[in-house]
Amino acid sequence: LNNRADLHSWDIFLQRLRATYSSPAAKQIASQKLRTRKQGWNESVTAYYTDIIRLCKTVDDKMTDASKLDHLQQGLKPSLIKEVLRQKPATPSEFLEHARQEEVLNQLVITNEIDYNSQAANNTSSSSLVTPQQLDKQVRFQDYHDQPQYYYPSTASFSQPRYSSPRSPSANRFRPSYNTPYSSPRATLVRCYNCNKIGHYARDCWQSKNQLQRHS
Repeated sequence: LNNRADLHSWDIFLQRLRATYSSPAAKQIASQKLRTRKQGWNESVTAYYTDIIRLCKTVDDKMTDASKLDHLQQGLKPSLIKEVLRQKPATPSEFLEHARQEEVLNQLVITNEIDYNSQAANNTSSSSLVTPQQLDKQVRFQDYHDQPQYYYPSTASFSQPRYSSPRSPSANRFRPSYNTPYSSPRATLVRCYNCNKIGHYARDCWQSKNQLQRHS
């Protein structure tokens, strides 16, 4: 108070007051915090910057911008520091500007990634769902293939029976069996006891009738 002539502004008065009444312990605590201060994962760049500048002023009111930049860069998030250093800020205010821009870009990228992953997951789940109509078609298709398949020969596949000798008029009484897998089993098992041939009965055998005609 004896040097009122030197107190030209309120800021100078506060600096003199802090220098006079600040304890060495407070400066030591601020210095330790400044060395270990790191930006939190959910802490904004503005909040981190404000706290670092406050600690710098507590430790040394006349700290240079280069020293402040060292403290600011030392505790900045790894996801931000690379691009901030690329811009080569010369003052703490330039550091704050570049760090804010990079923070906004990172938040935009994270938001886009979340939206993309959400849409991709929805598209995958919707494409894997089976509609009731598709399920009904699959069931009908499976039932069709599980049923036994029957194949019927066309009329062109039937072959006409061949005879090695003239037939007697009485041989017209029976219908000759066709050489197909679906012909009657009884027709294929009929055997004549006179000529020992398959396909007609003994009463219809033309050989026996010819023999009777010769004897008569």
